[in-house]
Amino acid sequence: MNILLSLGIIFILGLLVNKFINRFKLPEVTGDLIVGILIGQELLDLVHSTILSSIGLISNVVLVSLLFK
Repeated sequence: MNILLSLGIIFILGLLVNKFINRFKLPEVTGDLIVGILIGQELLDLVHSTILSSIGLISNVVLVSLLFK
């Protein structure tokens, strides 16, 4: 799967789940964690480990942004 397509899937699912989570007045980090578990290797395996290893810088930036939420 293309890296840009994978990132697009991650961002779109993140936005959709965060909008859904906001209805229940839960923190957005909860939605981010749910998306990560759903699309990761644990359940649906939409993003393979080769793609995850190639976007190391992006994952670090995302982790820093989660710290400031």
